[in-house]
Amino acid sequence: MSPSDVEVAVRVDPGAPAAERWAAAALASMCARVVGNVVTPSVPLPRPNPWGARTLAAVTGVSRFGRRGRSRRTRRINVGMVPHVPEADLYLGGDDWTAVVSRRGPVPVGRCRLGGLGLQAATALAFGELLKDLGVGVHTVPVDGELTWSLLDGRVATATAATTTTTTFEIGGAGADRPTPPTVALLGAGSVGSSAAALLSLTGITGTIDVVDPDRFVPARNAYRCPGVPVAERGAKADWAARVLAAAGWDAAAHRSTIADWVDARGTPGFPGIALVSVDNVDGRRESGELMAATTVSAGVAGLALHVQRHQAVDDFACPYCDLVDVGRWRSQGRTYARFGLTAPRLQALLDGETLTVDDVATAIWTGAVGPDAMGHLVGGRLVDMMRVPSSGRPVADGPEDEAVSAPHVSWLAGTLLAAEVVKAAVGLPGLDRRVELDLTGVPLGGWRRPARNPSGRCPCTNPARRDLARALYGT
Repeated sequence: MSPSDVEVAVRVDPGAPAAERWAAAALASMCARVVGNVVTPSVPLPRPNPWGARTLAAVTGVSRFGRRGRSRRTRRINVGMVPHVPEADLYLGGDDWTAVVSRRGPVPVGRCRLGGLGLQAATALAFGELLKDLGVGVHTVPVDGELTWSLLDGRVATATAATTTTTTFEIGGAGADRPTPPTVALLGAGSVGSSAAALLSLTGITGTIDVVDPDRFVPARNAYRCPGVPVAERGAKADWAARVLAAAGWDAAAHRSTIADWVDARGTPGFPGIALVSVDNVDGRRESGELMAATTVSAGVAGLALHVQRHQAVDDFACPYCDLVDVGRWRSQGRTYARFGLTAPRLQALLDGETLTVDDVATAIWTGAVGPDAMGHLVGGRLVDMMRVPSSGRPVADGPEDEAVSAPHVSWLAGTLLAAEVVKAAVGLPGLDRRVELDLTGVPLGGWRRPARNPSGRCPCTNPARRDLARALYGT
């Protein structure tokens, strides 16, 4: 059965705390981008929120692609303890640091003083279970009974009470242990970066943030993968993320530039804060490393898989670029790019951040690399977008059944993990040690790993002068 033939009922107690209603909103947003119909109760939604919506139903409205068809099957998903409703197909709950998804029965929601990031992770996992039930993807492994997963240590278990009670900070309150305002650089505000921005805006944590991204949202390419962004958004990605964060109390600045240009414009080495990196190309990852932030948290997605890695400037473990050293620049991928008919200088300009022009797309159409109707989808996009377009001319990311591009719950979960690292640092909790990898065709297996640095000596993180500078900036 196609997802467009399905109706999903997202249910939450109208009197539930803000974190539960925001979780229901995230779930409704993901569902509205994939399934035929989404039914939600009349529930007011606390503002500000990234969708700019006053009600849960309004989130569904701004997230829908317009594929309303005849529903032949209904699935029900409950967020938290919902009184006086029939049984559901899936239940989700959790707290700030724990995600729980169950097929057995209702799941309570614990303390969500920091926006309920564990609960938000549960929404992504529950949406993944919905796709499995609908037969989207092959060789999937569903949750058997109930899954509990901790964002604090990666284990498939409940976060310990001793850890979850270390902070008394509450959203909007004057808690005894106010968090340390973080300094953040959000490098890339696409599917994962926009999700991280949306989630940070719900935590109650505020600080200073620079958002760096040269691109704009294009609904035909972006909307399916960005569940925190209304589908009609066409503005600059950096502007949208900065606006959402500023509304939540952040001192936010938008930079519509490449990462390399922003790093060069800073004029001083290092960044004494946290860099959240979600760029989807090799050169962007290398440029992010040139910032040499005190802490860098990077995320990558591919189909239904994702990874998030935390790196400190003085680390002896792998940096975000280590596993990309051998991928190389465009000159080592000449055959791949040659089919577009573009000159070497133009290819380099596109890889350095310039967007596709009418002439670029016309040249690719002339060579037969893309179809004639690609003109309306690619102009203003990036080279990576043209890589995803077959000769038919339509982007391969148009349909929810295509796993070539990450699904909305993959972006949302990766964004949750990025936001969690900022919140942990702000309230004094240990960070990710050092990498988590998830394949959402299955379930989290638990645990983190500590990958070693690239042994070739060609990664910038192994440069002795760079390492000496890192120690001078941040200590040993």
